[in-house]
Amino acid sequence: MTLLICVRYMYKLRDLHIFNENFTEAAFTLLLHAKLLKWTDDQFALHIQDFQGFQTQRQLKENLYNKIIEYFDKGKMWEEAIHLCKELAEQYEMEVFDYELLSETLQRQAKFYEKIMKVLRPKPDYFAIGYYGQGFPTFIRTHSGNFLTTGRRRIFPLEKRIFERDQEVVYLHYSRL
Repeated sequence: MTLLICVRYMYKLRDLHIFNENFTEAAFTLLLHAKLLKWTDDQFALHIQDFQGFQTQRQLKENLYNKIIEYFDKGKMWEEAIHLCKELAEQYEMEVFDYELLSETLQRQAKFYEKIMKVLRPKPDYFAIGYYGQGFPTFIRTHSGNFLTTGRRRIFPLEKRIFERDQEVVYLHYSRL
């Protein structure tokens, strides 16, 4: 029962990441579930809507890997996608002997190498944000966190969202490394 709750939470978190266009985070979230599965033909017992039509752990893990690779591609994290392609290719070559899928996977992997060399990716920015003072709810008061912004999500939209949500926020310091 606990595993079922954890997996359901992972999928809700994935949906939240996709809604916010955080495809890399969605991929890493699904990868947590994929790591729980084995490359075996054992049945799996979880009954979640996303798993309809899959009967073995191998089928589900393969499907998850393909979805994760798709998310890494959308998030421009091609290095991570390549790692999963290599693992899939090894399965197709050494375990299931499906050379057609092996060929497709290797071609997909080659496209990721091409993208690494030819596509410019925005450099990510990291920002530390802290919540200090009595004006914040107790559950976040004195907490701080690091935020990653890439592409169109820079510090200014992040600041705007924070200031819109909490009008009494005071801007203390901004430094860029």
